[in-house]
Amino acid sequence: MRRAALFLCALLIALPGALRPVQAQPSVTIVFTGDLMLGRSLEEAARARNDPLFAFRRVAELLQSADLTVGNLECVMSALGTPAPKRYPLRCAEALDALRWAGFDALSLANNHAMDFGSVALLDMRSRLNAAGIATFGAGENRRAARTPAVLLRNGVRIAFLGYVNVPQDGPPFFFRNDLTAATDTGPGVAWARADAEGVELIQADVRAARSLADVVIVLLHAGTEHARAPNHVQRQLAYAAMDSGATAVIGAHPHV
Repeated sequence: MRRAALFLCALLIALPGALRPVQAQPSVTIVFTGDLMLGRSLEEAARARNDPLFAFRRVAELLQSADLTVGNLECVMSALGTPAPKRYPLRCAEALDALRWAGFDALSLANNHAMDFGSVALLDMRSRLNAAGIATFGAGENRRAARTPAVLLRNGVRIAFLGYVNVPQDGPPFFFRNDLTAATDTGPGVAWARADAEGVELIQADVRAARSLADVVIVLLHAGTEHARAPNHVQRQLAYAAMDSGATAVIGAHPHV
């Protein structure tokens, strides 16, 4: 009886609080576009039409309707530098106006084309995007900068974005090597996601640090094998490591399927 009386007392104390109006939780809508390659035929089509915004004409309304629009810029938005000795060095030097008009708020630079024209072009691209009000992440002047999140505030919610790349390395003619493109303690490059124990621990530390700065942490992971329709073991390992450390979501890119 005494136990029942205590329970009833606790219930009566709790009831008045239940009558208070429940405050609506803030919401944020985010559009993720995946890989963006705005050079080559798209750039030629825009020039032919004298329309620098051509690439996004049919999707701009959707992109602009979100609270945040985020993508992975898989071309070098700079006229500087010289092409790497690979089959597909991708450049989109004239894409800034289109990206800004389409409503992009943040772009990951963590991919296997960010260094196609060397570090000078990478840093120029990053600087131009930031000056235009588009946050960047996943690459920088050194490893620390490349692994620093972009933190954006929308509707009272702080959202941190981290970007990493882990794709199979190869030699000529495609030529992608992480030892030439990954940022170092003193040199520019991309945030390389190693799948060994130490690499996983670094990603987990990054996510925990970002979680201390934001309400939500989202990781953009450029990984896997092109044209593969299912994530491989490495993709799963890195994604689970990020989410186990506090990431709300992991957004994948690179396979192009």
